[in-house]
Amino acid sequence: MQYDSHCHILLRATGLDILAVLQMSLRDRNRRAAMRAIQDAALDLFEERGFDAVSVEDVAAAAGASPSTVYRRFGTKERLVLHDEQDARLDAELVRALGSLDRDAPLAALGDAFVAAFEDLDPAELALQRRRGALVDAEPALAAALVAEIDHGREELAGGLRAALRRARTELECDVLARVAFAAFIAGFEAWQRAWPSGSLPRMIRRAFDAAERVTGG
Repeated sequence: MQYDSHCHILLRATGLDILAVLQMSLRDRNRRAAMRAIQDAALDLFEERGFDAVSVEDVAAAAGASPSTVYRRFGTKERLVLHDEQDARLDAELVRALGSLDRDAPLAALGDAFVAAFEDLDPAELALQRRRGALVDAEPALAAALVAEIDHGREELAGGLRAALRRARTELECDVLARVAFAAFIAGFEAWQRAWPSGSLPRMIRRAFDAAERVTGG
């Protein structure tokens, strides 16, 4: 009871309404659960029939949702596979890393962020990562869409690095650093896929960043 009272006091002091916070949390959980159900249905169909043979309408019917809901949640058919719940966590970890970046070892700090984003995944989440990766490997359209998303992420990271490092690194160096970071992450993820079901995803990502640091000198 005392803990609950302290929570109420803290929320009131910060101008937050506890009911509103709980409602937002519940809505977020419901939204994520609904997206996970739609994505699971989509992956089942894509694995069974192939990506090109399945329509958004097929996915909606299998998930018990309307096509408009699927488009509203995911935007495109490709995003039914590429959507990753870990993206928000990765964004947060990268923002945290950029906020206190070691100018002498920026790649190591970025590696810490990528590793942290994929720590503590449960077996179901790891299996989902594996299924998504396997479909991307098998479908050229998905691979092309993923490349476009990675390019966008790399450009955003390069911009963050330029702001964080300012005069310590040139614009070109920041762009190269962002490219190396994403390349190391992809190499670690692919190594984990090849080792499936053994191996640790965070450990593989860490090993890939360690290799990148050795090759580039950090």
